[in-house]
Amino acid sequence: MSIKSFKNQGLFTGVLDVDGFGVDTFDSGLNAEKQKSALLFDGLDSEDDVTNGATVVFDGSTYTMDIDEAYDGKVFAIINKFRQSVQFTYDKSTTAQTPTAITFDSVGPEVRRLAALGYV
Repeated sequence: MSIKSFKNQGLFTGVLDVDGFGVDTFDSGLNAEKQKSALLFDGLDSEDDVTNGATVVFDGSTYTMDIDEAYDGKVFAIINKFRQSVQFTYDKSTTAQTPTAITFDSVGPEVRRLAALGYV
C-alpha cells in the first residue's frame, strides 16, 4: 500500500462542519487521549447538504462522525497520536464503515507540518 496524503483534518473534539466541508466529528465515548485522533479527508468543492452518521472502530474505540453524502466512495482515515491510521472508503448506505487498511500510510496536514519542522 502506498502513502495517502490528505488535505484536511478534524480532531474528534466535537468540531461541526470541519473547515466548511460538510464533515462533523464527535467526541462521544472517547477519552481525552482518543479525542486527539484526527479524521483525515480531502474536502470537496460542492456538497449535497445531506449528512449521514458514520462510525469506525479503531484502536479499541468507536469513532463517530457525520459525513456529507457527496463523499460517497471517497477515502477517509483516522490517525492516532502514534501516527497509526485506519483508512476506509465512505459508504453512504451504511453507518458502520468498513476499514480497508490499518497502517502508518496516512498523512495529514499535522504530520506534514511536523515533518517540515524536522520532528518526524
